[in-house]
Amino acid sequence: MFSENLKHNTIVEIFDTDKNGIQTHEQTTHNTTVLGGRAATLEMVFRNGFTPSQHLSLETTLRLKKTEGGADNYENPTSASAMDTTVAADWNDRHISYFCVGNSGINYESPLTMAEPGNYETRLYNMIPFRCVPIANDSTIMTSIERAKYAMRRKEKIGNSWYYTYYLKKFDPGVLHMIDANGVPYTPVDANNAAVNPGSATQHPLQNNAIYTHYKFELLVEPTDFKEYFKVMFGSLNGAKITEFGLCMVNTTAGTAKDGMVTEPNGPTYKEVRNVELYSKIVHAPSYMNIEENGKLIRYSILS
Repeated sequence: MFSENLKHNTIVEIFDTDKNGIQTHEQTTHNTTVLGGRAATLEMVFRNGFTPSQHLSLETTLRLKKTEGGADNYENPTSASAMDTTVAADWNDRHISYFCVGNSGINYESPLTMAEPGNYETRLYNMIPFRCVPIANDSTIMTSIERAKYAMRRKEKIGNSWYYTYYLKKFDPGVLHMIDANGVPYTPVDANNAAVNPGSATQHPLQNNAIYTHYKFELLVEPTDFKEYFKVMFGSLNGAKITEFGLCMVNTTAGTAKDGMVTEPNGPTYKEVRNVELYSKIVHAPSYMNIEENGKLIRYSILS
């Protein structure tokens, strides 16, 4: 069962959901761990420091402006720089708990096929915000419960109006699962470290078996996600689709200058993420978001 799936290390299933919560399977695909994800994994395991020139954060690649001609608008008051490279430990302590979506995974030279992501990539081709809220209505629409779902807020001018856009959405990766080839939960025991001797009269407890570790979690694109921005940009949902999404590493370390605490002018203090970097991405066939009530459910399995 698992040995067959390990050919890809990841299994990603995309479902369309309607207003009644009914799920319709659209496609099954797989994940590419991009450059930042591979570098960060080795750095975190070996704890051998952080080299800024070997990373490209989403704060750097997603620069918008607070005002015309103004500075980068990423909402963190502790640093003028998009990348905080002063404390390597903050980079090594990042975790994957946010994801992003985009709509430019199409191979434009052959529109019926999808682009093949390279392992050197560091962002989505065209990252789209989950929420796009007029600044005047932000505190009303984005309640504390709603605000807690999203991160990487930008102040963005579209046409003649200003909006707050939210480019990351939070998810719960759950816990590590450890099972054998038949799906039975497994706990390591020292007795199983004995060598397997095929000629022995006593069979090894795990002979003809194997142990696998995996994470299973879900990413939820709600009916309100993605569509606000599309309607503001194009006036309707005609052609609205998602063709790419990615898992992101972030730092949310509390109690340091890197925690990104932000106080809204007329609202509560909230915690913004820092040191955001794409860990992996998926480019897939178009998954349409052109109906007001529909959303997406992405079931994600990472196998090892």
